[in-house]
Parts: sequence; C-alpha cells; structure tokens
Amino acid sequence: MVKPGERVKPEVLADLLRQGMSQGQRPFLVITSGSMRPLLRINDAVQLEPVTGEALCPGDLITIQDRNTLITHRFCGWWQGEGGQYLLTRGDRSLAMDAPWPPTLLVGRVVARRRQNRWLSFQKGGGRWLARYVARSAAAEQRLFRLVNVPAGYPVSSVTPWTHSDAVTLFIRRLIYLWLISVVGFIELTATSQYP
Repeated sequence: MVKPGERVKPEVLADLLRQGMSQGQRPFLVITSGSMRPLLRINDAVQLEPVTGEALCPGDLITIQDRNTLITHRFCGWWQGEGGQYLLTRGDRSLAMDAPWPPTLLVGRVVARRRQNRWLSFQKGGGRWLARYVARSAAAEQRLFRLVNVPAGYPVSSVTPWTHSDAVTLFIRRLIYLWLISVVGFIELTATSQYP
C-alpha cells in the first residue's frame, strides 16, 4: 500500500498499468515535461492502450518505464544491439535519440490526449491526421539537422549559438515549432470534443 505523499516506483506503476490494460481499462497518465510539445504539454493527460513491440509503427507515441519515471516519447524504430532488438525513441523537441530501450520496458501506446475537459483522439479524424503530421514533421526535422552535434540528453534549445550555423539551426527550429503550434492549435479547435 502506498502512503500519502509517497512516490510510487516506476516499475510498480508500469505493472499496475499493464495489468489494468490487460483487463480492458484505458488508463490516463499526466505529462510532466515539455519534451513532446506542442502536441503534448505539461499537465495534459494521455490515454494508453496495450501494445506489443511487433505492433508498433514508427511515429507512434509510447510510454516507457524508465528507472526513475515513466516517459512518453515517439517511437522511431528498432536498433539491433547486443542481446537483441531495442526500441528507439525521442522527444519531439530533441534532435538526440534516447538511449535504446529493451522491449520489456514498453508500457503502452498513447491513443488520446485530454487537456482540461477536452480530448483529442489520435486514432480517428483530425486527431489522427494531426498525430501523423507531427510525427512526419519531427522525423523531417531530425533528418534535416542530423549533423548538429548535440549529446543525448542535452537540449538543443540550450546550446549557445556560437557559430553562424548554430544560430541558423535554432532560428529554423523555432520557425518549425511556431508552424507546428499553429497547426496543432487549428486542429484542436476543430477536432477536440468533450471528454465522454
């Protein structure tokens, strides 16, 4: 039993979520970082469904059990390493990939987002289109700036633009981000509905 004010260990929470989903529940998790902006913001709730590694498609939003927390990032593909295949993920606002994840740490796939009392399904209608559009934009941005030398875990936005190429990179990334904010905002106005 968890005492008030006590933090639940990520592995315990992940197991509870998996168990609930196996019984037909679709739990919500609250986003606590801005790594997936503008699609997901801090305090948004995301709804999960069970998924196997084999059923994942590049661009899917997934939740992974990390050592200290649960992370919701975009699935980018598979990496062949020692001992088998690993999940590759990254946050949309980062150009660096996360460290590869063993498939056993996969918790679920994100199928909807709830913001205040409005929700957006990523499986149908405008929400589905939006999720795919943002995934393609994130992949294109990563390909465009793959030569930017930023170590994993070091946010690109905090790189000091010492050279012309760094300043241009930051400027272009901000333009892309502003465009995505406008697209996400428009779709949110037209495709969101009251949470059932």
